[in-house]
Amino acid sequence: MHKKEVAGDEIIEVKVWKVETSTNYPEGINYRMVYIKRGKRLLGYDNNTFEGHHKHRHGKKTPIRFINLEHLFARFFKEIRRMRGERK
Repeated sequence: MHKKEVAGDEIIEVKVWKVETSTNYPEGINYRMVYIKRGKRLLGYDNNTFEGHHKHRHGKKTPIRFINLEHLFARFFKEIRRMRGERK
């Protein structure tokens, strides 16, 4: 899956692909989600090899809990709405 939205000075891109289940990818998926505004990454979620599930925000990498993709998508987009100052 690959989805990219561009609106004004914002880009939201989500990539998810199926991979072989392994110690690095126990769920059998690899993903990358990013929110960019004015050319700067403000938020990113990914599970790169050897790093596990984590997010990037304010230049810091923080581990996140992975439940399933639906939960991850909801969390990612909720965080974007909060960053934009939206209420829902």
